[in-house]
Amino acid sequence: MTITRLSKLTGRGRMVGAACMALLLVACGGGDSADDASEEQGALASLSEAVSGAKQAKGALGKLGEAAEKMAKAQEEGITIDPADFRELRDILPESVGSLARAEIGGEKTSAMGFTMSTATAEYQGEAGDGQTPYLKMTITDIGGSQGMALMALAPWSMITMDKESSDGFERTSEYEGFPSHEKYDTSGSYPRGEMQLFIADRFVVGVEGRAVPWEQIRAAIEQVDVRKLDGMKEIGVTRTK
Repeated sequence: MTITRLSKLTGRGRMVGAACMALLLVACGGGDSADDASEEQGALASLSEAVSGAKQAKGALGKLGEAAEKMAKAQEEGITIDPADFRELRDILPESVGSLARAEIGGEKTSAMGFTMSTATAEYQGEAGDGQTPYLKMTITDIGGSQGMALMALAPWSMITMDKESSDGFERTSEYEGFPSHEKYDTSGSYPRGEMQLFIADRFVVGVEGRAVPWEQIRAAIEQVDVRKLDGMKEIGVTRTK
């Protein structure tokens, strides 16, 4: 994974180099036409985008390294973290979200490649309107001590900072009740869709995905999760042998 990230960062570096060269060529072109000005603006925009991307990649590498260090330190100190029983996580999911009734609920605990995770899932549906059925899916995943790779797979946004907005929606990282969060909403398709995630106590990932629902309903689903209870569960499954 580190090799892939470094490769991407190197690619960003090539973008920066190319943008700088383009900017230099435009600057040396010696013209004062509208086309020259347009080319210069394009080169500046490319340079800005490449630099921003390189910073994001560097930040992600740094946070991935921090997660790996935490895992190594825990192993040295004889600390293991077994994820909570998915049934305990399942009990935290609400029975309904506004007018949407819970249609399905379940959970599982899985192990693969030395990593163990517990996940509880619930689905909610409302009455069809305008040809679309409002739908929400909520998940709570306990990654236990599986930092790094598991975090990259479930919450890659936790390793970067972003804030984007357009006429079609937004995507941003922020905080909710003191915990890192990711929010995304898009109205450009045939129906609006969005998602919100939280990362709690360095082990619990809470997520809500919605379609054909307003952003406020996605947010309301998150608000029905007792995040303080989850934070209080951070010592569950923790074993110290040293």
